[in-house]
Amino acid sequence: MNSNSIVLIEIGGSHDECLLTQMHAIKALGHEIVLICTSKVKDRNPIFKNYVDEFYIVDLSHGKKKGKNEIKILWTLLKNSGVKKAIFNTAQGNHVRKLCLYALFNKIEFIGIIHTTLKFKGSFTQKIISLKIKNYLLLSEHLLSTISPSKGTKVDYFYPINFPSFDKNIKKERAVITIIGGVENRRSDLPGFLKMLISAKNLDASFIFLGGTHNYKGAAALKTQLKNHGLTNKVTFFDAFIPQEIFDAHLRNTDLILPLIHPDTPSSDQYFKNQISGAMSVAFSYKIPLLIHETYQNISEMNNASFYYNEENFSTVLVKSLEVRERKSEKMHSNYHYDSSYQEYRYAKFIFPEIQKNSKCHEKNRWENDIAVIMINYNSSDYTLSCVKSIIKETSENIKYQIIIIDNASKYDDYEHLSSEIKGISKKHGIYLFRNKMNLGFSAGNMLGVQFAKAQYYFFLNNDCTLQNDCLSILHSFCEKNQDIALCSPQLYSDTGEYQSCVDYFPILSTKIFGTIILKFLYGDRYFKRKFEYTSPTEVDVVSGSQMFVRSGPFDSIGGLDTTFFLYCEEEDLALRLYKNKYKTYLVPEAKNIHAGGKSTPATLDIKKEFYISFFYFYQKHYGSTKTVLIKFFTAFRMLTKSYKNIDNLKLAYFVAHKANIKYSLKHEQKTIQ
Repeated sequence: MNSNSIVLIEIGGSHDECLLTQMHAIKALGHEIVLICTSKVKDRNPIFKNYVDEFYIVDLSHGKKKGKNEIKILWTLLKNSGVKKAIFNTAQGNHVRKLCLYALFNKIEFIGIIHTTLKFKGSFTQKIISLKIKNYLLLSEHLLSTISPSKGTKVDYFYPINFPSFDKNIKKERAVITIIGGVENRRSDLPGFLKMLISAKNLDASFIFLGGTHNYKGAAALKTQLKNHGLTNKVTFFDAFIPQEIFDAHLRNTDLILPLIHPDTPSSDQYFKNQISGAMSVAFSYKIPLLIHETYQNISEMNNASFYYNEENFSTVLVKSLEVRERKSEKMHSNYHYDSSYQEYRYAKFIFPEIQKNSKCHEKNRWENDIAVIMINYNSSDYTLSCVKSIIKETSENIKYQIIIIDNASKYDDYEHLSSEIKGISKKHGIYLFRNKMNLGFSAGNMLGVQFAKAQYYFFLNNDCTLQNDCLSILHSFCEKNQDIALCSPQLYSDTGEYQSCVDYFPILSTKIFGTIILKFLYGDRYFKRKFEYTSPTEVDVVSGSQMFVRSGPFDSIGGLDTTFFLYCEEEDLALRLYKNKYKTYLVPEAKNIHAGGKSTPATLDIKKEFYISFFYFYQKHYGSTKTVLIKFFTAFRMLTKSYKNIDNLKLAYFVAHKANIKYSLKHEQKTIQ
């Protein structure tokens, strides 16, 4: 042990599945690892030898007196070692309390992982432990939202989703549903499982309990009942501890993970309320969808990884889940929350706050920056430069960002002006300029920018915007605290400082024909107001496409912006697709932005036509042919009633009725430049 060593402590003999993620993160930062644990933990995890520089084995099983002496010896070892940090993999219990009392006035920093939030709700032992441990990690974002840490205590979360992988293969003959953990009534609803299995007995699938039956009474009773119902061949049990390579092989064959926790399970007051089932971490790691009781669908961090059932519809949901489980798994693969490198980064930031954003652990991930600001320039370089300068001026040094400018085939002089000005500031501030040989429009142009982005968030920003405060930091902080939010926006103001509405409703047929009065009738004051200057974050349907701050994981998982759009309606399409995938969109009025509006794209008749081309493509895509025909008829009729004011309305009415189709889009008229 030395000053470069980080000590991991697991003296309770359990929760060793949480250690590998920590070891990955600590090693990535160049530290040595000392693991203080029981012999059982070491023997169960031979892979630890690849990470641990020094083992120290403790045995606390020989009574209170010997245990107390063992803790005293352990403290003497730590005190004289020169280490600066010790991390308790299970920061609870009497032995940990004694160690914390010994270390109370020592400079060694103790950090702890808590496995049940009950410890924060009245445990006297935990209060003693917390005299020394001021920084705690939970294993779930949901659990973090259920506690109120005492003053001076810092709490965050991470997912321990690194598990060892092996080459062992097991032949798979049918669909496999796996239940993680011991076969006991306290943890799992075994009677409920029997009823559900009977309802799904004709399905060609098998169920595996990846946990020992040991001498549990519930396991013996379940086996008897399975035999009585002729279902023995449907279920596989293990009588004892399962070696890691067998565990891994069965999980790689698994189609769905079934936690088997129901509202009437004896431990239901604990799981998903005060602690998280290990099944969640396993599912996130292996990207295997969860099959969970509908009672727990309020836990948003599991929504993108779960199918929900009740006892009555289990067989129906199971069949449907097996049909679409590959798509769910693909979404899990693209969701950065379930990425082990990202979770290592979260852990490293908490344990080593001094590293801030420069963690080597983070370099393994593709998020080299917090934010990639992506903007399009089209014959408006002065606006682009003004926008860039406002970003540099207003953004905190604590935010790591890149600016990606896509020039959409501007005139030569405009591009040269932009290029020469950018060269003077690009090296210092990470600004990248790329020129297209053709005007790709908004969606395709921005998607080209995404190809060069290496960031956790994308900020699609119109070049005629000017940030009025540290929008990047405000939006980043807001999204970090609200992981179910994928898209948000600053509050918008005009170049004269007047408030501008920058939110909208989804353009459903009823609101387009009857106006938003129908929303007010149906929802009253519960529905957000479109033309209202908010002072606190507000959930909305759509935010302005001029300033879309989006989480890269969800954005990537739905395929990004639809490049069929040339101009307009990209924001409605993006927000609606995110909404359909259970992500939220918010206005964050603390962040403030000025939008000159229309300076990058003049409102000519052709541009107005392009809007309707995009709008009806959007409508056809999301609402179908019948509603699209109705909305076309209504729009053309409305244009005709306004034609006496402006002859362009008559032209637009004809265009809407006969030619508002994607084949007439301006994107097909673009030429390459030399």
